[in-house]
Amino acid sequence: MSRHQPSRNHVSGVLALLCLLFLGFPIVSESSPLSPQTTLTDRDRQSIEALIFGTGPLGAGACPAYHRWAGFPRGSHIDVLLAKGVAKDKRLQIRSTLEQVSQATHGAISVSIHETNESEPSSQDFQVASMTHDDPTKFGCMTKVGCTHHEWKEPGVLKASRAVQPKNQTPQAYAHDVVGHGILGMCHIRAQAIGGAGQSLMSGGPGVYSGQSSGLLTELDIHVLRMVYASQLSPGATRQDFIRTGLINP
Repeated sequence: MSRHQPSRNHVSGVLALLCLLFLGFPIVSESSPLSPQTTLTDRDRQSIEALIFGTGPLGAGACPAYHRWAGFPRGSHIDVLLAKGVAKDKRLQIRSTLEQVSQATHGAISVSIHETNESEPSSQDFQVASMTHDDPTKFGCMTKVGCTHHEWKEPGVLKASRAVQPKNQTPQAYAHDVVGHGILGMCHIRAQAIGGAGQSLMSGGPGVYSGQSSGLLTELDIHVLRMVYASQLSPGATRQDFIRTGLINP
């Protein structure tokens, strides 16, 4: 997540929902999960393409696995390890975002959280670790703003992840890397095309900073995830699989 943090502009929930409706994003009720037969709009398909493949009119790249849906197998229980160096505000943000995962995936992914005394925990199978270090490049990140490393069971199918981030990253950035990239395998979506960075946990693109994005999965994020998890596809599915099932445009 290559961004640093000016102060975040707070947008009221009402204005955020109105913005989503204006832009053509359906609002999904937690009590009314989408069925596989739901008719998708063109905007739905563009949103799916952006968050799953990082491409299309709304895409902003930064994908764990290009050309495939990246994620843990359906039915996985993920153990999230929080290193002792992760600050309290970051822990709280990660916890809050993790609480949304089961609902967003129709129960296909469940999570538990463990705080560890290790400062540099490694992640084993079905684990996602979060750690803080002043210089993430020492752990293989390309820049000092941090990154998420993935281990693969097979193409597109996650086995484990670890997010390494500096102290000066925002709580939103920690949740973005641990939950958005590390567990859900999502890509960045172009903030300028969806009404602003606050409309997605995965906001990216020109001029977007970590303090501006949502710290939680938004209505847009959850809508996309539920459409994808309501399909017959599973992580590892290819772009052509998504086209064949009508989830994205050719």
